[in-house]
Amino acid sequence: MMVIMMTLTLMRRIMMMIMTMMRMVMMMKVMIVMMIMMIMMKLMMMRRRRRMVMKMMLMTMIMIMLMMIRMILMLLLLMRMMRMRTIMMMTMMMMMMMMMMMMMMMMMMMMMMMMMMMMMMMMMMNGMMIMMMMMMMMMMMMMMMMMMMMMMMMMMMMMMMMMMMMMMMMMMMMMVMMMMMMMMMMMMMMMMMMMMMMMMMMMMMMMMITLIFFNSELNEMLLLFHIIKKICIWFRSIIETYIEFVCIVFRGF
Repeated sequence: MMVIMMTLTLMRRIMMMIMTMMRMVMMMKVMIVMMIMMIMMKLMMMRRRRRMVMKMMLMTMIMIMLMMIRMILMLLLLMRMMRMRTIMMMTMMMMMMMMMMMMMMMMMMMMMMMMMMMMMMMMMMNGMMIMMMMMMMMMMMMMMMMMMMMMMMMMMMMMMMMMMMMMMMMMMMMMVMMMMMMMMMMMMMMMMMMMMMMMMMMMMMMMMITLIFFNSELNEMLLLFHIIKKICIWFRSIIETYIEFVCIVFRGF
């Protein structure tokens, strides 16, 4: 009796979650439409070159948002179709959350890369070659990060699929092992990301030192370094929150 009650309460909770998600999707749609309208209005008022930048950013944003909405809707459909067990639902939710986080990160990176491209264009016009080199290096780093995100997404998907299989067979021990493996992989990825951050900072330091010796564009360099530091700190906080989220989810399990 107790077990039945527990499962029922869990089911109710999950249904509530799904309903809230549906509402969220609707809200998101409205918000996106409003945002697009606002940006379009701004675009009308802007000068030509700035307008181009904004257009690119707008396109990426719309694409990502649409992808996210599509993912949520797909998840809801799946749940409706399969009338899943609670654990399965939980894993699906987790998977979606992870995917969303990855998407968000990728979107941020895209934005950053676009900004950098624009900055590089400006620099080329103003003939700041060294700054351009720095930007190139940062772009490379961003690319690497994006690759890592992709890999992480793939790994998570694989793991989740395997977990689903395990659940079908209901091998509890195997499931726990899979969880452990997933945690380990995530931690490794996070470590790698941190390392990349460090590398980025180190490279910037080195370039700054060489520039101080060889060039007098010090003001700009310091400004750029400040920006990079900000970005790094911001990124680290994102990663930390992500780790916390994962830990909470696993504790829930």
